[in-house]
Amino acid sequence: MQGAARKAECVKAARANAGMKIGTKGIRLPGRLTDKAGCERTIRGWCGSRGTRAAHLLLSCLALLLALGPAAVRGEFFGYGSDWLSQHLPLAETLRSAMLDSGRLLPLYLHLGGGSSVYDFAYYGLLRPDVLLGCLFPQVGMEYLLAGYSLAGIVLGTNLLFWWLRRRLRGEPSGACAAAFAAVLYAAATCLFHAHNQLMFVNYLPFLILTLIGIDRMAEQGKGAWLVTGGLSLVYLHSFYYSISCLAVCGIYAIDWVRGMRGASEPIGAMRGDHAQAHVCNLRGTREGECPACAGKLRRSESGTKCEKRAKSFVLRLAGCVCLSIGLCAVLLLPTGLDILSGSKDGGVFAAQLKLLDLTLEGMLYTPYGMGLTLISLYCLLTALAQRKTRFLAICMLAIVTIPAVSLLLNGLLYARGKILIPFLLPMLLLCAQVLCGFLQGSEKPPLWAGALCLVPWAAACAESGSILTNRLLLIDWLLLLGWILLDWLLMMGWVLWMRRADAQNRRAETGSRRMTKTASVMRRAGMKRVFTAGPAKKTSVRTRCIALLLLLPCVVSWTLQMKAGYVEQAQINFSTVRQALKGAQQRIEQAEADKLQSARWEILSEGYKMSNYAPLPQMQRTSMYSSMTQQGYATFFYDIAGNAIPARNRVALVPGKNPLFNALMGVRYVTVKTAAAGQETGTTAAAQAQIDAAASQATAGSSTSNLPRAQIEAGAAALPPGYEVIYCENGYVTGRNPDALPIAFGTDRLLSQKDFTDRLREIPAREKRKLTEALSLTAAKTEVSLCLRSDLSGDERAAEARGLRPVTNQTLAEAGGLRAGTTRVSKAANDNGLQGKVLILEFDVTQANGKEIIIDINGTRNKLSGSNAPYPNGNTHFTYILDAHEAQTLHIEKNTNEYVLQNLQCRLLDFKAVLQSRDVWESDTDVSHAGRGEVFRGRIDMRRAGFFETSYPFRAGYSVTVDGESVRPRRSAAGFLVVPLAAGNHEIQIDFLPPGYRTGLGISLLALLLLVLQLSAGWRGRAGAGGKRAGAGRPRGCKRADNGSTIAAASETAQSREQGG
Repeated sequence: MQGAARKAECVKAARANAGMKIGTKGIRLPGRLTDKAGCERTIRGWCGSRGTRAAHLLLSCLALLLALGPAAVRGEFFGYGSDWLSQHLPLAETLRSAMLDSGRLLPLYLHLGGGSSVYDFAYYGLLRPDVLLGCLFPQVGMEYLLAGYSLAGIVLGTNLLFWWLRRRLRGEPSGACAAAFAAVLYAAATCLFHAHNQLMFVNYLPFLILTLIGIDRMAEQGKGAWLVTGGLSLVYLHSFYYSISCLAVCGIYAIDWVRGMRGASEPIGAMRGDHAQAHVCNLRGTREGECPACAGKLRRSESGTKCEKRAKSFVLRLAGCVCLSIGLCAVLLLPTGLDILSGSKDGGVFAAQLKLLDLTLEGMLYTPYGMGLTLISLYCLLTALAQRKTRFLAICMLAIVTIPAVSLLLNGLLYARGKILIPFLLPMLLLCAQVLCGFLQGSEKPPLWAGALCLVPWAAACAESGSILTNRLLLIDWLLLLGWILLDWLLMMGWVLWMRRADAQNRRAETGSRRMTKTASVMRRAGMKRVFTAGPAKKTSVRTRCIALLLLLPCVVSWTLQMKAGYVEQAQINFSTVRQALKGAQQRIEQAEADKLQSARWEILSEGYKMSNYAPLPQMQRTSMYSSMTQQGYATFFYDIAGNAIPARNRVALVPGKNPLFNALMGVRYVTVKTAAAGQETGTTAAAQAQIDAAASQATAGSSTSNLPRAQIEAGAAALPPGYEVIYCENGYVTGRNPDALPIAFGTDRLLSQKDFTDRLREIPAREKRKLTEALSLTAAKTEVSLCLRSDLSGDERAAEARGLRPVTNQTLAEAGGLRAGTTRVSKAANDNGLQGKVLILEFDVTQANGKEIIIDINGTRNKLSGSNAPYPNGNTHFTYILDAHEAQTLHIEKNTNEYVLQNLQCRLLDFKAVLQSRDVWESDTDVSHAGRGEVFRGRIDMRRAGFFETSYPFRAGYSVTVDGESVRPRRSAAGFLVVPLAAGNHEIQIDFLPPGYRTGLGISLLALLLLVLQLSAGWRGRAGAGGKRAGAGRPRGCKRADNGSTIAAASETAQSREQGG
């Protein structure tokens, strides 16, 4: 009797622990057949089995093939030429330089955008492991670290998803196959395109999967809190912007578990036979030994109380883990939140395109700015609505992908764009695995109505084609999308019909088998010795192959998207070359004028987008930046007050330019420009020729350009903006210096006002305006017009200038400097004296005629008005060009279209040198400071009279100023910069910056870290004590220990003790 009791106890424990069917001869587990006593000999985990190791290997190879295959075919690098090249990569280089210089994992201040908080760039992941890894290997290019980390994330996410879904479906014979198919859908999801474009869109997904695994362990065993806390913390560190969506995923997933605990329905992952997973509150059973949710032999009041307690405990533990994870990352989240609230951001066209329902399912199907799945996922979602155990999660997912208001809420009420739905890819794949598992086993029949409803996105896309038909490029993309949807639907419906036909054949075969079995029984009773019976049809393998063929289409879609979007060429990643040229120029500057480097800014004018966030030298201070969290005050000064051109489709890319007025006021003393390509002819202006002659004459005087070849000086002088002289050339890059630029911080007797500029403006003659208006209105794509900007010309000179524009003929084409046929040219005024220190300010309004973007380049300065279909339109209807007066005598105009209306043209001359000389300026002595530590300025100033200590640091909260050891409250100038009133005399000044909320966030993070350490240590001590007690009494006599160190009956023996101990 004792042996029978032990056997029954082991059988129940094995049922609770493994969730497998139990026969009379033993227990069939994912390992071997146990002995007749019911004790397990070995339990092999899925990851330890040979088949599962092969599945992990194949999935890893598939993920790498889909990610790297198109790049290998195109012969390009695993990166993208848009935001990856212009934001992520240069910013990672800048952060690494700041970390190494300051010795901090989180620098406080960056010399980008005139001076910015490091939290202005938190959107791109400040504490990502790949950036931190770059500090350990400073000689390795960040492009290799970023690419390697992204590829590792894709492979890790694919394998973790397979492991997670296989664990959730462990009670089903076809669970592993269904999990593998869902992992293929993950690897082929087009949203993973952002692994080499917008990194923060997808780099958190592996850690979100870890969080869901932790929720499973917490619901089943009361463990896994460290997985939830650590997984969510890593999500925040990689992409705080998606943290709200990730928390929503965890919340929906936890609610589904709570519903299962309360007996409302089985959780989505709980399958038939998985008793322990479906009802974690009844591992030991009840008085009668059976679970009330399965047999109903216990009174509902007692069962309900136990389930409620278990659900409450689970919810409280999960809420504690979420709060603890937020506390651990408070040093990042709190200052970032305050930084976002200090400014504003335009939601673009998405803020005005909110619909009640989105039947195109843009956030789910095909597009990389969404989940990027195919119609098979929609079919599984619709099928899950008809199944009770999956209905709750299916309803939630359907509401999320069809109601744009959900996307608007998750985007912080900024816009309703589907990219915020990428985290919901994981529960969507969970539904797909659940439904596919039923199809593979034959327990579920593929419905026809779900396939018919899959045509709804195709019909909705056709209905919304009105605005697309006017744009040829958008029309082509739209037709390709419709073609993909139709092809996907046809293949899927063929598979559904085939599966239904196969099911009908299998049912007929099973019916015949039962009849033959009855006949065999009759014949056996009649004494016949040999009986032939028909076994059941082997249908699972055929269904598996069929679904595997259907999953080829998502892989083809992913490959096609990658090939079409492309990658980045290795030659475009030239940051190491630029860094080497900058280091050489820095050494030259330190030899000649080391004291000037700390008080001056240094711009890279070539490849403005790509280099806007690039500051590889610790002391390199820049006016440019490109971040989605640009400070609104500085952006307004940059574009609206300083008159810089807007060459981008948005207003957050502060791209450096050749605006002489802005560069002089912001202290841009040094610029680095890429010289003309080898073999390309370049013109040499009079100013450039003067630089060449001056450099040659100073060769014997030991100047900074004395050891440069004349060819380099000539090429560099032609590439530099007017007013800059060549000081260094290397690797095709030339560095120039403008001695007239103001320092970053200086003393003055008064602040500049608007009147100082308006008093020195002079209108150019009316005939020059007419010539310029005519040139801007010509149909030619390229035009050249000469302007007479002087007012002291003789009568003959005026008559020559009044002749206006004339077309270039074949006879005069050579004289035109190689201009193409169809261009227009005007003879240039020979006399350009009297224009020193003056700039030409050209302004006019443009209005679109057909909604297309307008691009007008004048002397290499580009202004752009984004089209009506731009995601974030810049609204640049007022084009402004501030050009050096010498260069402005001949204007080279290039435009992409003439379908626009030009109005209110103004063309004026400003004597900005007179503006700079209208007040006294006293330069300060600047010491070396480390911006990463919050040290913005260290120096001394001799104020000859009472006045102001003026800086060109954009004013914002967080600055603190100390004058002669005493704290002084900084003020904001009319232009938006930091100024400090000072009395006459010598003063020692320190300017520091501490991001608002940094100290509070750091304190919260340290406190949360202490709580986490205490929790982990308490858990370790508790498990050690409980393990010693269980070693002798926890295992029934006759049961053997499993491979993982626990017994088969561990769950049944310890469930009640866990419940009593909380």
